[in-house]
Amino acid sequence: MIDPFHDFPRDVAARLDAVCRWDRVEADTLVIDAECGALHGVFVLAEGEVDVHRRDGSGEIISLRRLEAVSCFGEFAALHGVPGTASVRTLTPCVIAEIDRATFVALLNEFPMLSIRLLRRAESRLKSLDEDMVCLRLARKRIDEAYRNAVLRTL
Repeated sequence: MIDPFHDFPRDVAARLDAVCRWDRVEADTLVIDAECGALHGVFVLAEGEVDVHRRDGSGEIISLRRLEAVSCFGEFAALHGVPGTASVRTLTPCVIAEIDRATFVALLNEFPMLSIRLLRRAESRLKSLDEDMVCLRLARKRIDEAYRNAVLRTL
């Protein structure tokens, strides 16, 4: 098994491992169901791959991202004590640990390095979203130009 806490100080890693509930999960299993509105803890994906997705306005499932070991998910909803906005389904057999919300918040208070890692993850996600938005705007501009050119050719 991959140790998701291998780069933490030994005492912190031992504490994290002790508070986790570890599960082996088969492929095509819903780990978080955003549609049911249930609260959940933070999940650490130690082995395998998952798909993070949500439904768009028309009800179609849109994949937001794929996560591979070692990753975590559900931390923002758990931190705020609200149901998640995305669902998570396993793509392969996985080993997943869950840390309940109250324990997660207590660990963030006790180990500031966890808070810093969480901030870095949030920053990375925001940068990625910003890059995606630039690409979408460029694609939209090219589609508009192609449409105008097609209309001009028909005149």
